[in-house]
Amino acid sequence: QCTGCELCIAPCPVDCIRMEAVAPARVWREADAAWARVRYYARNARLDRQKSERDAALRAKSLASSEARSESPIENAAAARKRAIIAAAVARAAAQQSKS
Repeated sequence: QCTGCELCIAPCPVDCIRMEAVAPARVWREADAAWARVRYYARNARLDRQKSERDAALRAKSLASSEARSESPIENAAAARKRAIIAAAVARAAAQQSKS
């Protein structure tokens, strides 16, 4: 059911597709063109649906991770303590560099 559009060549993972010039095996009728359009629109709808599903999954994952971080005050305090320790270490390093 190849239409000769060559869109399959670039994404082929094993580089096994080669286009060859051949005499048309059949003449495209209006029904053939209509069937090709149906497949084209179905593919576009499938790609849009998959993208929406991926985006929704990423949003859900991001929301779940942000809720997990904000739900625990103990973990928030521990994270704040770690940031303070790092800031103090950076300040000490900067002070030692300025002495040198």
